[in-house]
Amino acid sequence: MKALPPRRRLAAPVLALGTLFGVLTTLIAAPANAATVAHWADWDELSGTAGAYTTAVRIADAPALSAIVTSDSRAGSGTGRISGASNWLSGDTPVGQKYGSSRNQPYLNLRPLADNATSPSTTTYTFSRATPVSGWTFVLGDIDADSVRISATGPGGAALTASDLGFRGGFNYCAGDLTGKPSCTGDATDVPSWDPATLTLTGNAAAADTDGAAAWFEPTAPIETLTFSFTQRAGFPVYQTWFAALSRDITGSVTDAAGPVGGVELTLTDAGGTVIGTTATDATGAYAFPGIQATSGYTVTATPPSGRALDGPGQRPVDLTASDGVADFRIRDLAPVTVSGSVRDAEGMGIPGVTVTIPGVGDAVTGPDGAYQFPDVPAGQYAATLKGIPEGYTVTTAPPPFTIPVGSEAAVEDVDFVITLDAVGPVDPVDPESPDDGSTPPGGQRPGTGMLPATGADSTGPLTLAGLLLGAGAAVLALGRLRSARR
Repeated sequence: MKALPPRRRLAAPVLALGTLFGVLTTLIAAPANAATVAHWADWDELSGTAGAYTTAVRIADAPALSAIVTSDSRAGSGTGRISGASNWLSGDTPVGQKYGSSRNQPYLNLRPLADNATSPSTTTYTFSRATPVSGWTFVLGDIDADSVRISATGPGGAALTASDLGFRGGFNYCAGDLTGKPSCTGDATDVPSWDPATLTLTGNAAAADTDGAAAWFEPTAPIETLTFSFTQRAGFPVYQTWFAALSRDITGSVTDAAGPVGGVELTLTDAGGTVIGTTATDATGAYAFPGIQATSGYTVTATPPSGRALDGPGQRPVDLTASDGVADFRIRDLAPVTVSGSVRDAEGMGIPGVTVTIPGVGDAVTGPDGAYQFPDVPAGQYAATLKGIPEGYTVTTAPPPFTIPVGSEAAVEDVDFVITLDAVGPVDPVDPESPDDGSTPPGGQRPGTGMLPATGADSTGPLTLAGLLLGAGAAVLALGRLRSARR
């Protein structure tokens, strides 16, 4: 096919990718009508000179997917960014039936390094991130008197196989039976052939310069670099490159027992955990992430408001490979967090009637078994203390401070105290008012001796049955003598 003249000048510099688009961080919370939308890629003008061209291509917006392009193509008529106003892929082509018409959507024209069979040009696309495993395509057109060898690398530099590249078939976009086609004339049987062993797409056997021969691919593995080696077989060939991607919508709602809940934050991440966007439910409890690239591996995460918890999973997987996605959530009030423990002595016996204080929360009194409980403690950091300890006791073990995380419903247990009875010193048995002359005071016990009256037993030691009987006998004998003396 003869090269079409470019519709724009080729001298515009390539802008830095950072100025071309921003990473999507916030999406408007407005429910969208579910629909699959196709996006044909946009290109910067070719920059540089023959043998050292660069440009950039933007394939998808959410998540953003773009590539820096380098090529050693020779210069020549029709090399560069083409507008798509005169040449396009109609909606009746195999690729157009899925991605729509590319009319008025730009594409890239490049040539070999030199017009001979041993001087292919090498054009490499370095993607801003690994491509998804579905929902996008690249198309190579005007493959007739030439051939293209395709190679690609995935994460870690691993080479992709023919199966990974996802060859979908050849077609002729100028064939007369297509509706909505451009004005070119082509033969429906004039299509390039694909050799999976060499990863090479080759034009017609005669290497004749014709119109409309093309092929499309839908890779099924992530790609970090994609390279086309374009070789002349005859004449002065040029080839075309298109990219396109599908997008779909993720919608959902957040409800509780009373109905819709507004203001709930939701976050969308891709298969690698990168945040694609955040949004919040509106007054009807609905939310939407519109225009998300149609592939798998997405996750929607709901963050409940303060004082509330998720009633069910807080994350929902979403697969947009074949259709729009829906992720609904339910929330409820947080269950109260209880804090409990005990106050015990060194032997493990519970101490009743002790007041336990959590500053900012209140008091609780230990029961007969020494246990206590606070039924509803809000999130925060706390240190429990005691007051009203029984006289003569000292706290010997106090629990460490504890934290109740925001959103937690887990009970805090074993906030325990140990209190110990203070030690009592030895008691001096000597009465300071007793005479210190060695005499026996009334009552029969000499001071400082600890001897029981009449028995001689040591009062500081254990009383024995024999000692008690001896003492009783002595008392009876003394009483008898007293009565005899009175007669």
